[in-house]
Amino acid sequence: MKNRYDKVMNKIEVTDEMRNRILQNLQSVDFEQKPQNKVVRFPSIKKYRSVTACFAILLVGALTLPNMLNHEPSGNEVLTPGADIAEVSTLEELSDAVGFEVSDITCLPFEVQERTYTAYGEELAEIEYRGEGQTAVLRKSPGQDDNSGDYTEYTDTQEITVGTFAVTLKGRSERYVLATWHDGQYSYSLNITNGLTMADWERIVSEMN
Repeated sequence: MKNRYDKVMNKIEVTDEMRNRILQNLQSVDFEQKPQNKVVRFPSIKKYRSVTACFAILLVGALTLPNMLNHEPSGNEVLTPGADIAEVSTLEELSDAVGFEVSDITCLPFEVQERTYTAYGEELAEIEYRGEGQTAVLRKSPGQDDNSGDYTEYTDTQEITVGTFAVTLKGRSERYVLATWHDGQYSYSLNITNGLTMADWERIVSEMN
């Protein structure tokens, strides 16, 4: 907890403009209180201004600290490009970058007008297809874990068998936007913005394998 507090406090910075604004506001404060017609005077206003300014700075930290410490990631995490993330130009370059073969999809339910190939180190290959106002994202990675990055709680989940693969479909009202499966060596996920029927998914997964 102390380390997290120190990291947050290092991010709290009070600029000269903020400090001047605080002191200007304090100058307009009436430091005289008149309970029951009695005047209580503060003989050293400057000293109390400094103390109050420090208190204001601590108050800013107290208000922002809980949100920063308790931040949780959203359902769909966005991977930020970094040293191990590379966008390449072709499918062959993508396969070379990740160290395993990656195949294209030719059976999407829309005409593909643009493709983006991204390698996340040697851990994951991603192809994003765009066209006709729709988007599809295919991911392949070594292992058997769900690599979709989609943690939305869908109301409709179905397990189907396509050839020798057990495929999990997720969506709403029998329109499925996400399919995940593995072949024992690699995991696959395909996310399509416009949901498809179970029959459509059976056809796509079958043609992919």
